[in-house]
This record gives sequence, structure tokens and C-alpha cells, in this order.
Amino acid sequence: MHALEIIMPIIVLGLAFALKLFIDRTASLPDAISSTLELPVDITFLAISLIVGFTIAPSGETKVGLAWFAFYVLGVIFIVFIWRRSIKCFETNSHKTAFFLGALNYLISITAIVHSIKLVTEVASGTL
Repeated sequence: MHALEIIMPIIVLGLAFALKLFIDRTASLPDAISSTLELPVDITFLAISLIVGFTIAPSGETKVGLAWFAFYVLGVIFIVFIWRRSIKCFETNSHKTAFFLGALNYLISITAIVHSIKLVTEVASGTL
């Protein structure tokens, strides 16, 4: 992967994170932690957007893209469930459980975004 393929999604995610956290409110530590626990949902939706681009691209594999799209939609439901549980654990002072669930969510969502970037760049380079 080229640096631009990683940097641009990071900028999009960082911008979304910062805008949600700081625009028209004073960010507190609990707000920052809640936003950090929510970020995997945003990462996964970005990955889904890339999968959509892969699917509708003229050189894309429509059937493969639709299969990945369905898989990612199911995955984001799972990620939202884990995110909600991690917030609930954080609010009830189960910080270790909240951290574990957040880390699990980051692992899943980062894997999804890396995979979706690879799919899109393989189509763009003609290696798929």
C-alpha cells in the first residue's frame, strides 16, 4: 500500500472524530472516551463506503463486492453491539471490560478498513 492510501482515510476519520468531539461543546474526559469507543463504528462505515465503491466501479467484481457488502453490514451490526456494551461498561465503572471490548472493536474495524482499502487499490491497479 502507498502512504496516501493510508493517510487519506486517517484524515477522514480524524476529522470526523474531532468535529463530533469539539464542535459546539466542551469536551470532557468521559466524552473523549465515549467518542474513542465509538470510532470503530465510523471506521467500519468508511470501510463499507469503500466496499460500495469497489462494487460499483466499472472494473470491480460486482458479485464479490455484494458479498463483501453483506458481510460488512452484518459486521457493523456486531460492532455497534460491542460499542454499546463497551459504553455501558464504562458508565458502570467496568473499565477493564470496556477497554477489552473497545480493543476488540478496533481490531475488527481496522482489519475491515485495511481489507477494503486493499480491494479498492487492487481494482484501481488492475491486479484483481
